[in-house]
Amino acid sequence: MLLALVFSAAADEQHVTYDVYIGKDDVGDRELTIRYLPRDDGERRVTSLVSNATTPLGVVSARASAQSGPRSASFTSSLKVGSAVTQVQGVMLPDGGWQVIRSDGTGVFESRLAADQVRLTTLDIYDPGRARLLSVPGRVHLLVAETAEMVDGNLLAPEEVSVKIAGKSITATRCTIEENGEKSNFYFDSDWVLLRAELTTLGAALVTRARALPEPRVYGTIEAIAGPGEGTKESEL
Repeated sequence: MLLALVFSAAADEQHVTYDVYIGKDDVGDRELTIRYLPRDDGERRVTSLVSNATTPLGVVSARASAQSGPRSASFTSSLKVGSAVTQVQGVMLPDGGWQVIRSDGTGVFESRLAADQVRLTTLDIYDPGRARLLSVPGRVHLLVAETAEMVDGNLLAPEEVSVKIAGKSITATRCTIEENGEKSNFYFDSDWVLLRAELTTLGAALVTRARALPEPRVYGTIEAIAGPGEGTKESEL
């Protein structure tokens, strides 16, 4: 008997919808799914992010996914701006550095970054486990997963501030990267789920804000799928 186990639901999951603003104008949205997978060596997380927005560069659509664990991280992203498509893949190496491959209409480019050249990626900001890396102040290098560009700056000490989500004011942790008078701000709830982000990218100062407070993690079930022509018996699981 052929038996396949579908593990995609066998994990805690969180879903968060974000609205994207330029100034006061609502220009798009982001859909985030976080899956938490228990492993013997610690929890792994799988994040999926789908984004659509209208920016000064044109209509933007992006799909990205990332995986992370106690000692590893990787991501893949596809960005479409108008008719131009950029794809980026990144893998954290055993020494803490990153190997990054970027493909666009002009060719394929590969680079290797040392551990002190990248602290985290923009997708890590949506990963509650890796987002905690923003809690340590100092010089920081942020890899923009959608474009392979870098945002460099000084990471300030986290602050507790009030942020408004869905009309409610709540206490959040704000992490700020500052460089040449410009600031990128990221706001997290007590579990390090992103509530709000303020980052200049794609030709504009984009504000990403959760549409509602993130729901608690929900545990799913394992589904068993039988092979062709056969059912699944409990005694065979």
